[in-house]
Amino acid sequence: MQHLLGKKGGEMQVVLIVGQMLVGAVLALTLRILFEDKFTLFFSKYFGGLTSKRARRLIGLWYSVFWYYGVDKKVHRHTHVLAFRTVGNRVTATTVAGPYIKYQMFAKLTSSIYITGTWENATSDNIYHGACQFVLQPEGSVQTGRWVGWNKDQAVGAGPWILVRISSDVGESAIESVRQRVVTPGSTNTETVYDADIEQVIPTHVELQRQREALATWRDAQEPGA
Repeated sequence: MQHLLGKKGGEMQVVLIVGQMLVGAVLALTLRILFEDKFTLFFSKYFGGLTSKRARRLIGLWYSVFWYYGVDKKVHRHTHVLAFRTVGNRVTATTVAGPYIKYQMFAKLTSSIYITGTWENATSDNIYHGACQFVLQPEGSVQTGRWVGWNKDQAVGAGPWILVRISSDVGESAIESVRQRVVTPGSTNTETVYDADIEQVIPTHVELQRQREALATWRDAQEPGA
């Protein structure tokens, strides 16, 4: 009898251990899903150098220019400075200078040149979020790509997004140095980012990107069977 009780007790102990392991695994997975971006942002900020040499090509301050078609039926252009950091093949970017909304990006680096991820408004909960994809040009100082996301009319929009490296450092002194060079101070909504030398090359990269997009626009596409 004691032998049977001991056997059952051992089996129950095993069941409890397995159950605890399963609960722990589910909890860990849940926390990862809920807070993965925040963990990535934290580790990239403090351990951003723990990555391959190729991935380190992304680390730095980037002059960011993107265009969008607003609900006022006009094309708008915004310029910011983003701090890019990496941990392994994970990439984060946060706004360190620029007007209006402050953005943050969570992405993955593939084949050392493709950056694919999501972007969002870092200051409040609203509709400003979406996806993005870039190609790191061979010289490693320019990223060309596009964004996609929703506007206030709940329509999905898209537009070009060009990034030009300003500095390979993301330290506070580097950020302050870049701000002194390219930022005209103002309020949260009026601070402007402008660099005359970089602005001269932006149109070239936009035109090259346009030429590389070989697909016809939807208006030019033929109907099936035409």
